Amino acid sequence: MLDEAPESETGERDLQAGFPVCRIRRRITRGFWTKYFPTQERADNWLARHPGDLKGKCDDSCAIICNDNNKCTIDFDGTCEANGCSSVPRKVISCNSNSLCSVGSCDANLGCQYKQKDCSDGDLCTIDKCKERTGKCVNKPIKCNDGNLCTTDTCNKNTGLCEYKADDNKCKSSDPCKIGTCDKFGGCTFTDLKCVSSDPCTIGTCKGGTCEYTPKCVSSDPCQIGRCKKNGKCEYEPKCDDGKLCTVDTCDASGKCTNTQKECRDGNRCTDNTCNEKTGVCDYDPITCPPGLTCFPRRGCQ
Repeated sequence: MLDEAPESETGERDLQAGFPVCRIRRRITRGFWTKYFPTQERADNWLARHPGDLKGKCDDSCAIICNDNNKCTIDFDGTCEANGCSSVPRKVISCNSNSLCSVGSCDANLGCQYKQKDCSDGDLCTIDKCKERTGKCVNKPIKCNDGNLCTTDTCNKNTGLCEYKADDNKCKSSDPCKIGTCDKFGGCTFTDLKCVSSDPCTIGTCKGGTCEYTPKCVSSDPCQIGRCKKNGKCEYEPKCDDGKLCTVDTCDASGKCTNTQKECRDGNRCTDNTCNEKTGVCDYDPITCPPGLTCFPRRGCQ
């Protein structure tokens, strides 16, 4: 049997159990309380006549009764029929995030909203990240590397994009007489520094990164003299030639010259032996003996 409640302001006795209806239209104490009806039919009839009331216990409808339409406040604490709605001003919901890298805030219409912690350092060339364990921001520079040894890899501060510029300086040789250039495969190619002379009779060579020019027609034979013609061709002639046809020109291993007079001997004492300067040939002219003497080849004039 249902327990009886004290007589209500209508003169009826409210039951302590049965079919509940939340009375919220009359402003008694907290403005709402639960009324029980012995049958569901009587409860439904009541609700039909009092559209402001709600079906069920008031504690089941706290979210409707105490709603201030602000998702950032606590409308009731526990049961609203026993404790009433939260006092004004309402307590504000704390939107604490479980992540150290997110920040919570409350929107009256949406409730708690969470967004990632802003770790931006204003530099487009860094990767900005929050460490979950500590909540600290880390700003790592973007690494630009195209794998090409012949480019300078940098990050554009205005765009945050990597730029790769060809740079032959990347191919510097330890040999100052070699020039390094980048090839299409991303490697270095080294070529000799060319020392080209405008004079066809000089040879250019690189020494210590500087071009030096020396005469072209230098003979390795110490007894020869090299001469360069206008067209750059070399001619070589004996070093010790004195230009005289009646001398014998010789050169030793050190390049020293000796020019000795050519000997003209025919073994005949009746001839005068001389070398012809114009032809280089020995002339043997008969000699004239004094009057009364006769010349004999082996003894001369007698």
